[in-house]
Amino acid sequence: MRLLYFGLIVLFVSSCGTDVANESKNKKTTEVKAEIPMPLFSDDMVFADEFVITKKFSNGDDILHAQSKADWADAAENGIPAWCYIDSINKQGVLYNGYCITDERDISTDVIYLNEVDAAVFCSVFDAPEVDEVDLYMTERNFQGNFYNLGFQNIWIKDTNKDSGMKYVLSYHPSRAQVQLRRAHPGNGYFIRSLKK
Repeated sequence: MRLLYFGLIVLFVSSCGTDVANESKNKKTTEVKAEIPMPLFSDDMVFADEFVITKKFSNGDDILHAQSKADWADAAENGIPAWCYIDSINKQGVLYNGYCITDERDISTDVIYLNEVDAAVFCSVFDAPEVDEVDLYMTERNFQGNFYNLGFQNIWIKDTNKDSGMKYVLSYHPSRAQVQLRRAHPGNGYFIRSLKK
């Protein structure tokens, strides 16, 4: 009886293992292009309808893909430009650290950044549009590699004074219908969203 019971267990475990293995082989992770969940504009300054998702600098050099919390923290500590996916399963949306913005190679020649002066004007004349929010796009990452959702959409601002050591983000808070210019650690991870030409 014990032998029969043992045989049934072995048969059950081996058949389950095959199904799981076959199922995992059939599933492939595909990169999804992140859609913009909200318009963002103020007076004549209008952001593009897509987030920047490039993985290379304008000269063709790869930007470091930080695939773990340790990778991200190490890049922040050593001043290395890095990017990561917000969601490692869906790979939807890309965050960049501030070193990508200040690097001389530039992320893309097509990206038009808001600088801190224009951002201050943007905030002063901002009239929030009515939008439906998606939590995914509120995600940010701190310099230690932790992900947070604080209810803001944060967009990197290009500082006009590269040597100041100061980094800024434009933070949009939809529930308060408010935008702010905030200081940010260059090792943090935020979106890049170009202004429309």
